Amino acid sequence: MVVQYDPEQPWRVIVPKRVPGELSRQAANLEITGTPAERIVPRRPEMRTLGLGALIAAVLLTVIRLTG
Repeated sequence: MVVQYDPEQPWRVIVPKRVPGELSRQAANLEITGTPAERIVPRRPEMRTLGLGALIAAVLLTVIRLTG
C-alpha cells in the first residue's frame, strides 16, 4: 500500500486514489520480510510469572487489610 503523510504529523495518513507510476513500481519490487501469520505462536506466561503475580497480589491484599 502506498500512502502519503506529513513528516510533521506522521499519524495523519492519506491513501491516494491513483498511485504515481514510480511509487507503484517501487511497491511492487519490495520484499516481504515479516513473519507469516501462520507461523506466529502466542507466548504463554511462565509459571514463575504467574506465581510471582499471585504472591504480589497476596502481599498487597494483606497490607491493605492490615492498614485498612
